[in-house]
Amino acid sequence: MTSFKQMFEVTLGKMLQTEQRGPSDFMTLYLNSAAVQDGYLDESALKSMWASDTDRRNLAIRANDLVVCEGGDVGRSALIKADSPAIFQNSVHRVRPRRGNDIRFAKYILDALRSSSYLDVLCNKATIRHFTAEKLANLEVPHASIGFQTAACDYLDRETAQIDDLIRKQERLIELLIEKRQAVVTAYVSCSVQPTTEDPGLSLKHLYTVTDERADGAELPLMSVSIHRGLHRRDEITDDEPRAADLSNYKVSRPGDIVINRMRAFQGALGTSNQSGLVSPDYLVIRPSRRVDPTWLAMVLRSKWAVGEMQSRVRGIGSVDQGVIRTPRINVNDLGEIRFRVPSIDSQRSSVAGLRGTVERLDHLSQKCATAVGLLLERRSALISATVTGSLKVQEVC
Repeated sequence: MTSFKQMFEVTLGKMLQTEQRGPSDFMTLYLNSAAVQDGYLDESALKSMWASDTDRRNLAIRANDLVVCEGGDVGRSALIKADSPAIFQNSVHRVRPRRGNDIRFAKYILDALRSSSYLDVLCNKATIRHFTAEKLANLEVPHASIGFQTAACDYLDRETAQIDDLIRKQERLIELLIEKRQAVVTAYVSCSVQPTTEDPGLSLKHLYTVTDERADGAELPLMSVSIHRGLHRRDEITDDEPRAADLSNYKVSRPGDIVINRMRAFQGALGTSNQSGLVSPDYLVIRPSRRVDPTWLAMVLRSKWAVGEMQSRVRGIGSVDQGVIRTPRINVNDLGEIRFRVPSIDSQRSSVAGLRGTVERLDHLSQKCATAVGLLLERRSALISATVTGSLKVQEVC
């Protein structure tokens, strides 16, 4: 083993400068951790601040630099493909190789550590996490010759590219299944629920009550909401659940409640609860009135028409149309203003019965695809870890 700093140079970014301090200061693009995504830079997240000639020279971002998140999803990194006009702010570290070491090897090391619990422990996941430059520089990493690094990285580049391609295909299939589900539901319900001049319908707020029951020590399963699964138990897909103490402020959902992921509602991330459980404090939990069947209402809200209504009401930074909105969420008051016609409860249940088989098949296929993505990600992580540690032998380049 050796230290990261023996192989790579770590530089911490500049503190945010909000005003001009000298004649050489000019507004300069900079990247923070929000711009550093897994393996790429989100250029829409670049911002500007004052920086001097010295800052622009010392904090330049060049091709083959590795930029690493200091906070948030600590250790998330992106390998820069081409010289950038931006500098980097102090929520990001810049990593450059020393003495011919391969910068790709640094990224694969960090990817391996992120997939384990090591960085969570090192950066104290229980509080605000900080992956300081000192912690990064002093990481103990496998000692590897330059020849081994090159061979290992060439091998991982090929293998992970194939895995990433399979993941993209599965994710695209999930998108198509979601679109198909929305189209099926829309065909059943939208023509009968969309308001007209003759019948403007009712505002959604008249058909439910918002519940805010908190866990307060209740021992209930942790639930999650996703676009392709609806509402489901977290332990069905992951063992990584928060400690019991972290759940004290979580909301309680009861059977028949509809749970809405406010940040993904405009993409159809909501579902009906079939058991009591705990959900994120940021989720919206609504309890339908007796005028509506919970399953029917959830289907309506996941239809293409209703999703479009929510998209037009999303609040956040940026634009849904431009695809750059950040921190989007649906406000409960805005959600409640969506109007639609409400058929009789018997008609609602008839629609649910007609849809159930098709929807369940599409949901089952989506779930299988999501499981495949999870297994592929596990395979990717295991392959990287085994390769950089030398457990998986690759032919060293002489």
